[in-house]
Amino acid sequence: MRTIEISGRTYAVGLWWQPSPGGPAKKGAMLKLARETAVDPDFASEDYNYVALRPEQYGLGHHGHALPSKTISLAAALRPLGQEEAFLGVFCLEDSVWWVSCIIRGLVAADGDAVFKTRDEALAAASGLRRLLGEVRLVEELRESPEAGQAFLRPLLRPEAPIRPLHEAGEQERLMRRGLLAVVLGLVFSLGVYWLYGAHQARQEAHQSAREMAAQEAQKMELLAHPERLFKKHWLDGPDFIRAGKQCAEALLSLPLSMNVWMLEEAVCRPGSSLQVSWGHRKGASFVVPPPKTGLTTPQQAMEYQTLAWLPPRSLSEDDLLTKEEVTAVLYELTQNISSLLSLSWDPPEPYRIDDETTIYAPWARGKFELSRLPARALLGADLFGALSHPGSVLVSVTQKNNDLSIKGDIYVSSK
Repeated sequence: MRTIEISGRTYAVGLWWQPSPGGPAKKGAMLKLARETAVDPDFASEDYNYVALRPEQYGLGHHGHALPSKTISLAAALRPLGQEEAFLGVFCLEDSVWWVSCIIRGLVAADGDAVFKTRDEALAAASGLRRLLGEVRLVEELRESPEAGQAFLRPLLRPEAPIRPLHEAGEQERLMRRGLLAVVLGLVFSLGVYWLYGAHQARQEAHQSAREMAAQEAQKMELLAHPERLFKKHWLDGPDFIRAGKQCAEALLSLPLSMNVWMLEEAVCRPGSSLQVSWGHRKGASFVVPPPKTGLTTPQQAMEYQTLAWLPPRSLSEDDLLTKEEVTAVLYELTQNISSLLSLSWDPPEPYRIDDETTIYAPWARGKFELSRLPARALLGADLFGALSHPGSVLVSVTQKNNDLSIKGDIYVSSK
């Protein structure tokens, strides 16, 4: 963690952020959770000594010196989002200080407040975050000088979440004394309960424990017999594959190859969500009059975002799902017939741990595929999307780039 100055105020960057498991919480409860996380060997990666608290999350950081009073978390103060779900920015704040900021639905991502010494390190970290964000609507910013970085950030800052010491002076000793006192009182209370209630109460407790164990065992057997009740059927959230493909085909085919001397370079359709179009600058193209509804992202590129109509989900049951072997054979056959390239991978079935000895796995698994090097004319008919339409298939995106087409999708298969 380090500090920087913006408009006379001290901000801290480089904190590690974690959410509150139960949603918004009071400062006292959030501070307690932060202290527990800071000493948990499964989570803590360094000797944290400072914390920033927000209603729904907290950030931990380490600094070798006492911070100035009223130091504010820069990540928590940033308010960049409008209608988009996520923000990803790379900013040069000072010489050899590159800051990567990632905010998802108003919350700072775990690694979305990171500091690096070089531009390449920061861009590599941003690329990793971009992959983790997946298909969410995303705004990206890159400012490569301290002046540009601070000029962009300055009007978007709403100071909150002051940085404070994780532990006050003398607090550790007080906590130890309180813990020891609690242990002593617990022992005294336990002895008193034992002598007061005696053997009869012990027998009653034994009977109650046996009934509870029997009920738990019955519930466990019920879950083992019907594991599908524990897991979300993700494919039911997606629209019909052919309908989604038709929407993307119509959206992509409606795009001209050039506009105002700007050339169409890439278009990405996410059915029921958005169409993202990248226009490339060519000699003679006007910067003053770029393609309509676009914004310049670099001197050579303008981006256009269109919102597509919502598509209703389809209705299938897990009994309709094919097996992994059946789906693999169908995709291989299709790839061979249309002379394209196929990328296919499989996730293991989702686990659910009932107790220390028993883990249940979902009766289905997700496959991720991508068909690439398809000719753009494949959009003219519904045959391609029909061939990919199977129980459990979900169309993720259709991309047109340099007259080539690629289709990404998920497909859920039975793992019974």
